[in-house]
Amino acid sequence: MKLKDVFQILEKEYPLAISLQFANRLSIHDNSGILVNFDDEIRQILFTLDLTDAAVEKAIQNDVNCIITHHPVIFKPIKSLSATGENANLLKAIANKINIISMHLNADAAPKGIDYYLANALGLKKLKAVQHTILENCQYGRIYEIEKKTLDCILQECILEFKSDKMWLFGDKNREVTTVASFCGAGIDHSVIEFLKENNVELVVSSDIKHNFLVDLLELNIAVLQMTHYVNENYGFYKMYKDIERKLECKCHYFLEKLLEYQSKEEELRKIKQNIANSDEYKKYMQARKFLKQAPESLEALDKKAINYHDEFKAIQTKIEKLFANLNELDDATNVMTNEVSTNEQKYYEKNINKNFDTLKTLKEDYKKFMAFVAETEKNYQTLKKNHADMRVQMEQYGEKYNAIKKEHSQKITTLEEELQNLESKLPKSELAKYKSKREEKIFPVICSVIENRCSCCSMQLSLDTLNKLEQGVECESCGRILYKK
Repeated sequence: MKLKDVFQILEKEYPLAISLQFANRLSIHDNSGILVNFDDEIRQILFTLDLTDAAVEKAIQNDVNCIITHHPVIFKPIKSLSATGENANLLKAIANKINIISMHLNADAAPKGIDYYLANALGLKKLKAVQHTILENCQYGRIYEIEKKTLDCILQECILEFKSDKMWLFGDKNREVTTVASFCGAGIDHSVIEFLKENNVELVVSSDIKHNFLVDLLELNIAVLQMTHYVNENYGFYKMYKDIERKLECKCHYFLEKLLEYQSKEEELRKIKQNIANSDEYKKYMQARKFLKQAPESLEALDKKAINYHDEFKAIQTKIEKLFANLNELDDATNVMTNEVSTNEQKYYEKNINKNFDTLKTLKEDYKKFMAFVAETEKNYQTLKKNHADMRVQMEQYGEKYNAIKKEHSQKITTLEEELQNLESKLPKSELAKYKSKREEKIFPVICSVIENRCSCCSMQLSLDTLNKLEQGVECESCGRILYKK
């Protein structure tokens, strides 16, 4: 698809003739249309209200070679281009061969343009008057009826709908109104005020309203809801983008959707692997494998203990034999004692005999305990050997079953892994690195939808600032996941 093909699709929905006629009627200048054309194949398209440095940088990082803006990047004659001047963003885009189309007044007044979406966001029920009708159904500056509600209620609804609190209400917040007028962008001047007065408007919504116009409106008892220019127009421009993306074959948030696809494939792969890991075949196989891996160390330890016990047993036997020899000697000595042996000597021999008998009793108890411990160790040794043989059989049997399950899913696993690898090659390195960094933190899913202004993963109520940045891939303030709105 060439740039001219893109422009032809845009032209059907937002004719350039709207800009030309609208500008002539208001005696103002506009510069909508193709502003930078390299006449090459369009790979990807980025929509942005203004050609900011961030927009150009995002286009460069994401291999986008066409930017569509609302506000014309070239509005008046350019006398010079500088990397640090007011046209630095334009120069940067040109240096990176990025085509540029701007849709200004034609986007404002198109049948489904920015002004149309602004009125609908405010609750248009019945259209009463239009200030400018340029072509058939191409309108700007609408007066309409809404459901009866207070100004404060309208303000709070707008804060939620536009996902921003960058708006200010002038008027009694408890006043109930039904007749509203809205003008996208900076739409208020003397002619508009007369138009509002003639149609008994109770509330007007616009942006960049000059102080003297604001005073005049309040003097006429017309309440004012003033939004920032960005909030006022970005809402409708994004709606336009969603309308046109299908025809351009340019998906909304191409890389976020690719990341969602990547996450979906990874989730499918994880489920298959988890099902395998939770199978009885895998558990039995891994139980046997783990046992057999640790068994040699256990057997070696028991072998060393057996050798040590044998040596200790020999040492105890030696001590007992020596003790019995001493006792026999003492017994012989007492049998041959004569009357010449003093009483003290006799008591000495008797004392030593009794002491050796006590030692013998202690050795016998120690010997019994030792032999019981040796017997228990021998039993454990035999049990371990038996279990080793059983586990070897178990590993072989369940290893075959486990391999059969793996084989059954191997083609699907290979396909998913190849698809993930293919997607990785198409994703920007920065986006993929961010995703993988979250995965390293054991976060899954990484990307979560926003439902009723809450993160669907942790149920955190999101701030207006976060909601207003959803299109930028903002993270949840609570769980750190990347948020998007379906």
